[in-house]
Amino acid sequence: MPASVQVTICAVVREALANAARHAGATRAEVSIVLTRRGVLVDVRDAGPSPGWQPHSGTGNGLDGLRERVALHCGTLTTGEHEGRFRVLAELRREDA
Repeated sequence: MPASVQVTICAVVREALANAARHAGATRAEVSIVLTRRGVLVDVRDAGPSPGWQPHSGTGNGLDGLRERVALHCGTLTTGEHEGRFRVLAELRREDA
């Protein structure tokens, strides 16, 4: 993987975990990074908000900026609720795929 893709992978994980901490509090999160024939999948899911947690708002630009960054690598970023949890899924394509 080129260095720029590696940095983007780190940015996806960092932003997803920061959002989980901000919006769900003391929760569990799963991070999966899988190399495929077409590229790499980065999948981050939290376990939902902690009981009684009050979400903290952010600047509102994190996921939009991340979406642009992923798009630079011909990738896609999907975010939202998935099976009762919040999920951030980035699909980054290999340059030769």
